[in-house]
Amino acid sequence: MHLRGETLDVQDTRGWWAQPPAEPEAAQRLIVVTRPRREAWWVDEVGPVADVPDGAPHAVLDGQVLPVVWRP
Repeated sequence: MHLRGETLDVQDTRGWWAQPPAEPEAAQRLIVVTRPRREAWWVDEVGPVADVPDGAPHAVLDGQVLPVVWRP
């Protein structure tokens, strides 16, 4: 993916959650993350965003405990 003159790797996040790969669809989104490196994640849905301390195994959002995926 090219973003403002920069080429970013695009990661399919399904494998991180043991989901099978899928073909791209217009309803899917790309989000750009900057840690640990700048890249785009291909996702089906984007919800609220929360700051999470480095290395935390989970986050609490609206009273719900959610797992956190950390990429090397």
